[in-house]
Amino acid sequence: MNNIEYVIKADTKKYKEEFNKLFQKIKNYFIDDFSLSYRLVGSSKRNLVIKHHNKGFDLDYQIIIKKTKSNLTNPKEIKKAFFDFIQNNTKSKYKIENSKSAITIKKVKNNQITISFDIVIVKENNNSCQILRRTKDNNFGFEELPEYSDFKNNMKIIKENRLGNSLREQYLWDKKENIRTSRKEKSYLTLIRSAKTIVDNF
Repeated sequence: MNNIEYVIKADTKKYKEEFNKLFQKIKNYFIDDFSLSYRLVGSSKRNLVIKHHNKGFDLDYQIIIKKTKSNLTNPKEIKKAFFDFIQNNTKSKYKIENSKSAITIKKVKNNQITISFDIVIVKENNNSCQILRRTKDNNFGFEELPEYSDFKNNMKIIKENRLGNSLREQYLWDKKENIRTSRKEKSYLTLIRSAKTIVDNF
């Protein structure tokens, strides 16, 4: 537990640059299918990246489908197309996993994770966000993220009331509890929960 700590910006910079290069390849490859953008989300966006001694740290990204320009509209086929392309362009340096919602690429050295990128594909409309994920019947679909608007509102309250340091303390505590209790929770979901805790107790 003593080895769980925040990562400084300088340590994430080269990996952010590396992802940007990967995204440009993705964008060019799918240029006839989609208009795409990307963004850091959750803890990665807010300089709240945490490192665990043998699990490294992760950066959370959303690849946003802004416009569909071809007949590639089936969610299952979309996920497979993105996964196959990312796998073919990262497998020499990374291990790649295809989970319920994320495509995760991990750099492993001496059986220890150095860095991992969690990538999800989303569509955004006004104040809502739909994420591409596996459904209960083992198919795929774009599903609403009900916590999305609440999180945006909570972060606004935290910023307006200068509760950033309280959020850092709460998020670090929650991450440590996740590790202590073997709770498997994506970082962005932990941050959503931490932000709600701060606002609820404000």
